[in-house]
Amino acid sequence: MMRFRRLLIGLTLPCAAALLACPSDDDLTDPFAPMALRIQVTPTTVTIPITDTVTASNSTQLGLAAFSLGIRVLTPHAQWTTSNSNVAVVDATGRVQALHLGQATITARINGQTDTSRVTVSNAISRVTLLPSTVAGVVGDTATLTASALGTNGLLVAGTAYAFAVNDPTVVSIARSGNQTVRLRFLKAGTTTVVVTAVGQAASSAVTVQ
Repeated sequence: MMRFRRLLIGLTLPCAAALLACPSDDDLTDPFAPMALRIQVTPTTVTIPITDTVTASNSTQLGLAAFSLGIRVLTPHAQWTTSNSNVAVVDATGRVQALHLGQATITARINGQTDTSRVTVSNAISRVTLLPSTVAGVVGDTATLTASALGTNGLLVAGTAYAFAVNDPTVVSIARSGNQTVRLRFLKAGTTTVVVTAVGQAASSAVTVQ
């Protein structure tokens, strides 16, 4: 009898744990969703630029894909939520509307599965500069380039994220030295271009190494 009780408890505990791990009927977004579901929100990060006047055009559409047993399937009904409704809101289709400057995490949920996208609402910029626009030196020299994102008023837009790249990394190497700056090291004779991008805008600097 004691062995039977132990066996019964051993069988019951995993079942109870499985029930606790499953959402209740009230929490289900789609009771007909397939088994072993995995979902993916795209893009994982997105920036929405705004001006002093926010309109419906200051929005973006997030994508949602679903996979069952590793095979892509028709996406079941999802619930979309935002972590900061003061910054951005999201509708039932995954469309995100920017409201104020800041960051918000947008979450898609299908039953017990979730995935997120990080949304940054930033000031709109009219252009990006990279100075100096031309750089020359000899092998072994170093130089610094500075990027600036400027608003329609010509002033620096604070909080802008910059991405730097070099067309030919065998001529010069680049190392980040600040949010707006990169340090160049001249490696061999030749020419190349360093490019910076920010909020859909780009600028470049021509580099010559002798």
